[in-house]
Amino acid sequence: MSERKERKFSPEEKVMILKKHLLENTPISDICDQYGLHPTVFYRWQKQFKEKYLDYITSHQEVLANVE
Repeated sequence: MSERKERKFSPEEKVMILKKHLLENTPISDICDQYGLHPTVFYRWQKQFKEKYLDYITSHQEVLANVE
């Protein structure tokens, strides 16, 4: 049995990888192949990103309302 070493990605790298799908519409399968990711890992990152983004928006709602 071969032992696979898990690569650690920085938060910046994770965002860059997510952007490829979210902004450039690159298929998730292509991204996972390119970076050696399991699709479950990609979907976990995507979920975490969305949760943190929603938390940020919610916590800054008053400030954002005053921008207009």
